[in-house]
Amino acid sequence: MRSSVSRYRDRGTHGVLIVLTGLLLFGSSYTTAARAEDSARSGGSAGENEVLAPDVEPELTDFVSAVYPERELREGVEGEVLLQLLLNETGDVDSVWVVQGLTAGLDDAARAAALQFRFRPAMAQGVPVPVYVQFAYRFSLSEQAEAIEDVVNLRGQLRERGTRIPVTGALVVARIAAPDPLPLPLPVYLARIAVMPGQFVEEDRVSVYTDSTGTFAFHTLPPGKIVVTSPNSGYEPFESTETITNGERLEAT
Repeated sequence: MRSSVSRYRDRGTHGVLIVLTGLLLFGSSYTTAARAEDSARSGGSAGENEVLAPDVEPELTDFVSAVYPERELREGVEGEVLLQLLLNETGDVDSVWVVQGLTAGLDDAARAAALQFRFRPAMAQGVPVPVYVQFAYRFSLSEQAEAIEDVVNLRGQLRERGTRIPVTGALVVARIAAPDPLPLPLPVYLARIAVMPGQFVEEDRVSVYTDSTGTFAFHTLPPGKIVVTSPNSGYEPFESTETITNGERLEAT
């Protein structure tokens, strides 16, 4: 029996597939073992019952994303769950075991997804055969954060008091004072919105600049209370407390 291991990263998936060529099965392990025992009794050579590595490794064709458990999302738990899969001759997943887990929720989610995988079966001497593989399913908070949509949910305009002339190129800061509960940890959420156009994030503050008309726009601020300030030299300090609500856009002047 060969004991080599092949591993490769499947494109477009969330993990690494490891083919355990030393665990290749012909029929079932019981059938193979029985044949080996019969051969020993009859004086047959070991080579007649040698388990060969597949000529063609299995290929993942249908990947199913796991449902990230809400608790682990909120608590910021991420990492890899190492699974062992038994693939049959048609490329279906017969069984899944957790080899190295993270939490019960993530382990169950990875196992449920893996049971729905489909593979192009392994081949040995031109015949499709069952095979064990290991799959490292990766749970990533940053990948979950990519689903956060880019929407402008706070827009306003800065004008001089009295003259009402627009103030251009002015800094406007939104401090996250009391955010509502989020599906992701706040630092992960802020890291996602930090790459949205025209704004940057430092600790709990999101900052933008006004355009040529004095208009400013914040993208996807988290719901809850925020404190908006405009700390610009030559102007009196401005401060306003606002409440961001999911699905609504707030206009401030």
